[in-house]
This record gives sequence, structure tokens and C-alpha cells, in this order.
Amino acid sequence: MRSAYARLVGSRAPVTPRDSADDRHGVVRGAAHPVLRPFLNRRHVALDHDHDGSSAAWLEPPQATVTIMIGLGGSLRANGELMPDAWLGGPGGDCAAVEMSGRFSTIDVKLTPVGARVLLGLPLHEFAGRITPLEDVLGQWARPVLAEIRDTPSWPRRLDLLDRFLLARLEDGPRASPIVVRAWSRLEATAGRVRIGALAREIGCSRRLLETAFRDEVGLPPKTVARLLRFEAVRRRIQRDPARWADIAHDHGYCDQAHLNRDFRELAGTTPSAFLEQIRAGPGAVLP
Repeated sequence: MRSAYARLVGSRAPVTPRDSADDRHGVVRGAAHPVLRPFLNRRHVALDHDHDGSSAAWLEPPQATVTIMIGLGGSLRANGELMPDAWLGGPGGDCAAVEMSGRFSTIDVKLTPVGARVLLGLPLHEFAGRITPLEDVLGQWARPVLAEIRDTPSWPRRLDLLDRFLLARLEDGPRASPIVVRAWSRLEATAGRVRIGALAREIGCSRRLLETAFRDEVGLPPKTVARLLRFEAVRRRIQRDPARWADIAHDHGYCDQAHLNRDFRELAGTTPSAFLEQIRAGPGAVLP
């Protein structure tokens, strides 16, 4: 496994051209290598933000995806507890109150459950709803990769090293269950707006088999995954194109606005209007 990474790192040519862009919050976004994109929920995001001694805080709802955070400077707290320098956040869990102060730099990677299974080589039921130090997940893989990323001053080069690491993991990783691959693809394409019974019939398996496969490889039932994907679609919608809450509820498959309000209370710890008002205050900041 180390040899695969060594072969990729041995070449200094970029794995893929970068299209990074900075915004007012010190965010750098970069497209991953094309081979990796099917396993990622979005482009890589790097944050280098200086709060001038102040702090930024927000509520982070649970997600259906898997987060890898590689800290490069500063500290992050969740529910008052100091986070590891590099960690993996499993799917699901509870809404967390997150706070960073002073200057904070990190790389944020979002893997799909299928991507996490293939790239990490571990069933996600061991990590669902948990924060785990990255070295505990990856063992010998983590130390040299994290050290080289942290010793590299260039953001494009850091993201390139990250891609090389993930490509090496892909070369040696296991295959995901075809049932999970097909079901995740459908859930993602519909933003969770598909009934699980209908999904099982479409795939050609029983609902029980589908739920067992998700429990083993994703760590969450498919119904929970669908709920989280739908809520994430609403989050993106209100940041991009706010509208009447009743219209948003209808467009995203909620029974009514009360159903949408309940998801906000249970998943984001606040009301839809408060979420929208406070998220405008900073880079994803939501704090009641």
C-alpha cells in the first residue's frame, strides 16, 4: 500500500490542473482528479481564515457524507471539545455546535459513502455518528501524508498531494457492494426523494437486503440517508435561491411546511428563518 503512494508522490507533475478560487472568507476550492470525482460529494475545500482574535461559530447538521478534515493551523471545537488535528467524521449523528477562533487553516474533503468504503477500506458502521482521529482510521498511511501536506506552503500543491494519496488508496481499496452503489446513486440523483420500498424494487432486491447492505457499508439506514440528502438539498437551495418556505417544502418533497420546520428543528437545531438569517453572517455560520 505504501508503494502505491510512493509511486504517485515520486512524480512531481501535478495530478490534475487546479481551478482554485478564493472568496472573502479565505476559502480555496479545487476540483479533484477526474478518477476521484465519482467518490466525492463535492470539490475539495481549503479554508484559511483569520478572525482577528474573534471567533466564528455555527451549528453543523448531520450529513449523509463522510468528512475528512486535515488541520494546518489553529483549532476547532465541537460541542466545547477540542477536535483532533486531523479527523474523520462519519455519516449521521447529531447537530454539533462548532467554533473556531483566531486564524484557522484546514482542508475539508467530503466523501460519498461509496467513496469512503473504497478509499478508506472500512465499513462505515464503525464510524457512523462519530469523530475519529485520522491516524486511528488509516494507520501507517496517515503520518507521512499529513506531514508532507502540512510542510507544503502552496494550496494547489497541498491539494495535489491529497489527490495522490486518495488515488493510491483507490488502487488498493476494496469494491463497494453493487447494491449500495446503485442505491446511493439513485438517492443522490433524487436528493433523497425516492421511497425506499420503490428503490429496492428498482434495484431488484428486497427492502431487508437493502437495509442490511446500508447498515454494514454506510452505517445508516437508507431512509435516514434519504432524509439527510433532502435536507442538504434544502440547505443549498436557501443559500443559492431563497424562496417562500412553503414553496421550498413542496419543491423538495416535504408533506408541508410543518414537515420542513420539524426537520430544521431536529437536524439543525433551529427554525428555517433563523437558519437562513444566521448563515448569511459568515462562511456557513449558523448559531441560534
